[in-house]
Amino acid sequence: MCNRDGYGVNGKDVHENIVDTFYSGWHDQFFHGMITDVLPEERDAVLCFNQELIDSSKGMLAPMDPATVKYQTLAGSHTNQGHRQLYIKIIHTRYIHK
Repeated sequence: MCNRDGYGVNGKDVHENIVDTFYSGWHDQFFHGMITDVLPEERDAVLCFNQELIDSSKGMLAPMDPATVKYQTLAGSHTNQGHRQLYIKIIHTRYIHK
């Protein structure tokens, strides 16, 4: 929630990341993701923040099952979201900004 001044994950950016990864290929050495536990005292705020992002994404972000959330990303959030979309087979929409 505090990362990127509260920006969170943007569906358009996630889909652009998917396209970039598809064309350039996946290289483990270039991914530097970072996660942290969701602390019990922060859980409600984290879930609410992420649900608001999902709800406002117009279907561009993968849904979340609150019962399974244990970690939150500090780095690699867009890549993680892209992998979640591919895993649950969300239709990829290539968004071209004009």
